[in-house]
Amino acid sequence: MKHIKKYNESVDNINDKIDYIKLCFTEFIDDANFEVEIEYNQGEYYDDKKINGDSLALGINLPILPFKSNKKLTGISISAFEGSIEDYLKYSKSLYDFYLDIEVAIKRILDKYSDIEYVISKEPFEEQVDGKLLSYIWVEFKLWNT
Repeated sequence: MKHIKKYNESVDNINDKIDYIKLCFTEFIDDANFEVEIEYNQGEYYDDKKINGDSLALGINLPILPFKSNKKLTGISISAFEGSIEDYLKYSKSLYDFYLDIEVAIKRILDKYSDIEYVISKEPFEEQVDGKLLSYIWVEFKLWNT
């Protein structure tokens, strides 16, 4: 029975971590201006030994930069953004504030669960949706069982 209890405690610990991570990112999850994708991956086992811990990844679209698309023979050029310097500064500030909010969420998580590790990455591609350029970052948390 000790083994079962220990396993259940481990599962509860992972669920607590997942719930807390979601809580820390509620600002993004509940905001209609952001698309948030959440992926949970169970750890991998080899010969009944865990070799990779569970992980939770959040994909969040970056603040949107409106652009003017240029039709070309090879497709659409998404590099064309026309606006004033104020438009660029406003976008840069929103992007800076976005990353500060991500940093606050990550720090809250690490303060509560020091055993969690994270990796943040930006997708190398962007997509055009309704005349807007969407790009995503991924924050992946390694939920090691302790």
